[in-house]
Amino acid sequence: MGAFAFEERRALEFGNNQLSTGIDSSPGVVWDFVLAGLQLAFPKSLVVQSPRQDDHVGVVNAMIACFP
Repeated sequence: MGAFAFEERRALEFGNNQLSTGIDSSPGVVWDFVLAGLQLAFPKSLVVQSPRQDDHVGVVNAMIACFP
C-alpha cells in the first residue's frame, strides 16, 4: 500500500472508516467517483486518427452506456 498512498497511515484509517460505514449506505457517492474517474481517464476528443476510428468511438460509447 505504501507505493500507492502519500500517507499510508491516513489511507488505512480512511479505508477502515469506509468499511465500517458500509458501501451500501451511499451507492450514489460511489458512482459519482467512478464516473468522475472515467471522465478523467478518457480524453475529450480523439487525438490519434485511425482507419477504424468510427468503430472505436462506437465501442467506447457502448462501454460508457453501461454505466448509469
